Amino acid sequence: MKLQNLAVIFIIIILPISIVLSAYIQSRVDTLNMQIEYDQKLYSSTYDAIIAFQKNTVNSSTSDLINSKLRDIRASVNSFFTSAAENFKMSGYGKEGIEAFVPAIVFTLYDGFYIYSQYTNTLDEQAEKDMEKVEVQDRTYKDGEKLNGLKPYIYYSCRYKNNYCDVVINYSLDSYITINGIVDGNVVNLDGYLLSSATNGGREYRGIPINEEELAQEKLLILDNDDKLIGEDQNYTFETKKINGVKYYKYKDQIFTNLNSVMTPQQGKDIGNENKNDNAIQYYKQAEELKKAIDSSSLKSLKISDAIDENGNKLSKSTDDEIKGMFSSDRCVFDELDNPLNNTQIEDDESDFNDHRMNVIKYTIERNLSIAITNYNKISPLVSTEFKLPKLKDYEWDRISDNISMITFLQGLSIGGKIYNGYAIVNNNKNEEFVSKNSIYILTNDKQFHSIKDKDLTEANLNGARGYFNVDFEIKSGQVGYYCPRDGATGCYDSIITSSGIATNKSIEELLSEDEEQNKKLAQIYYTALGRERYSMYRIANLF
Repeated sequence: MKLQNLAVIFIIIILPISIVLSAYIQSRVDTLNMQIEYDQKLYSSTYDAIIAFQKNTVNSSTSDLINSKLRDIRASVNSFFTSAAENFKMSGYGKEGIEAFVPAIVFTLYDGFYIYSQYTNTLDEQAEKDMEKVEVQDRTYKDGEKLNGLKPYIYYSCRYKNNYCDVVINYSLDSYITINGIVDGNVVNLDGYLLSSATNGGREYRGIPINEEELAQEKLLILDNDDKLIGEDQNYTFETKKINGVKYYKYKDQIFTNLNSVMTPQQGKDIGNENKNDNAIQYYKQAEELKKAIDSSSLKSLKISDAIDENGNKLSKSTDDEIKGMFSSDRCVFDELDNPLNNTQIEDDESDFNDHRMNVIKYTIERNLSIAITNYNKISPLVSTEFKLPKLKDYEWDRISDNISMITFLQGLSIGGKIYNGYAIVNNNKNEEFVSKNSIYILTNDKQFHSIKDKDLTEANLNGARGYFNVDFEIKSGQVGYYCPRDGATGCYDSIITSSGIATNKSIEELLSEDEEQNKKLAQIYYTALGRERYSMYRIANLF
């Protein structure tokens, strides 16, 4: 009788509970699997978009120009939505459907970023009058229309104010800065790379001599104005020098640029003193001059805690504990220019300046992205969905602040027991915009190019070696066909294809500071190439 009672209790009470619990657990497992699946699809779509951006910029001879850059970014956005529509097609979402669940896309570039999001178009009085003259069917924009597009470019900038200074400092993905404002009662406009130990008029860095170089030679397939291929007499190889983002080539006594595979003569231009390239010297000289300018003014005592917001309030007194923590330090912004801590120089990854630089980038992006998502909530057609800014992890901010990247947000999709809220971050480590410390490859005398930490770099194969920007080893395409600027060079399998040949976990600076003849030779090659390539990038102050 007791056994029968227990059986009845089990059937009536325990069994239904077990079934419900089993169904609930399975539902949670299905939701988790769908979360992982959507994360993968979002990452894949973002990866496709950044690859499109990479290919467009690497193969473009005008990628540094703002209109060309905007074109490449818009093409990347289109690639993202096309890829997302394909990836989420089985889930029942098309391109337009997916776009409604994307509150923002962020493109972090060298010295600032774009946000792609929805906004309400507003026409001023004059624009409305002009639009009234246009037939209704031909009108491009309407007042109050909801549009998706890129917001204005936002710099990684921070304003500082104390009794002697009121300046805005624009930061970048490396140690390049611009300083604009009032210092000691005078207007200042400074720019350059912050380096602690550039000396001797730019001819020495960290105790390593920096010398002029021979002009580089590159392969280039290019047509003249008569659509004829030039340079056959020299195997289509030309001397070249990059100045302010533009590569100038020399053919016989003529200087020209490459515009969409067509030779564009540059009258009156010169690309070197007796065929020498002094970009590296100019890079370190500029850094030395910037250091002297800071040291001779009250900028030297400018503190991190002097940072203020757009209303003039100190960020160190913010009610937000995270913001308060980022800007509460009383350390001087430029202290490590003259006072390296534990041999850490201001441009090193471990420096306090670099930590502050990353905090400024994080604060600027978070603040503007939060505003964009809040505004999107007000005009989103998905009135039942409230989009929120996810909390990015510290290592993700490290990635964002160290390289060109794309951040995509996808929110509001139903995945069973919850609403999907995800994001993806993909870096672009091969682009024409930013010369990172790891983007310099060493081309040795055996015609192989290596990562700077490659264990195969020896004193023997470094004789005659030279450093180059990694994008110069990429296959390029044009009207004539495919070619590689560094014709005949092959990548070292152990360090370029895989990472098995990386010899050390030390930083580049630590490796190159070791007191061995091989490392001194490698340091000279590397620091010369880094200086040459960084100085050659587009900067307004370096106009040719």
